[in-house]
Amino acid sequence: MIEFVSDALKLLERNMLDDEIVSKAESIIKSIIDALVDRPDLASIRIEKASSILLIRIAVERSETGKMIGRGGRNATAIRAILGAFGARYKLKSIVEINEDYD
Repeated sequence: MIEFVSDALKLLERNMLDDEIVSKAESIIKSIIDALVDRPDLASIRIEKASSILLIRIAVERSETGKMIGRGGRNATAIRAILGAFGARYKLKSIVEINEDYD
């Protein structure tokens, strides 16, 4: 019985940690989007965490996609580097996708 309770508490703690990681990642992404695009309110962020991977999907207006990607992909590379460092802090691999609006 004690082992079951202990395992349940560990699972609960892990889920709370996952929510905290997703929340922090979302906060970072929102600040980046606010700085780069004219209409950050129209952007959407989807974050999925599976075992050791953090999949981040950012969708912006068609006219704002170029600003997110940047000349030669510089902004996209910088965003991936920032979120990669964030993921490394939690021993996660970060994958970032930047797309036009989702349908």
